[in-house]
Amino acid sequence: MKTLTTVAVLFFCMHAFAAEDAKPVVDVDVKGLSLTPSRAKLEPIAIPDAEALEKVFDDERVRAAILKQVDLKTHTIVYFAWSGSGQDQVLSTMVKGEEKVEVRFVYRPGRTRDLRAHHRMFAVVKGVKWEMEKNARGQ
Repeated sequence: MKTLTTVAVLFFCMHAFAAEDAKPVVDVDVKGLSLTPSRAKLEPIAIPDAEALEKVFDDERVRAAILKQVDLKTHTIVYFAWSGSGQDQVLSTMVKGEEKVEVRFVYRPGRTRDLRAHHRMFAVVKGVKWEMEKNARGQ
């Protein structure tokens, strides 16, 4: 009985630490997916559930590929679609908030003058605060 109790306590502790170590934001692979056209202005689109996912992406295959990577019960998708320099980037960073870790998305403009369509998608753990950092151009 003592051994069973010890095993149960160890299992609980391992599970609790694993949950704490979960990353608050992860990249979602969108390579090879036929996504919606890019927009001129860089604004994040929050997709908290399957209904919102269906509104953003008409193609069932695209939704299925995304849902293979993201559980919408535990994560919110943050999607960026824009046109800009081929070197443009949107990156995620984690910052210490007042109570918990927060996610900040940062836009880094490229220096080339080639116009390219960009698509970036992230899965953020529900309950984690996130925001888009403003840059000098106000985007």
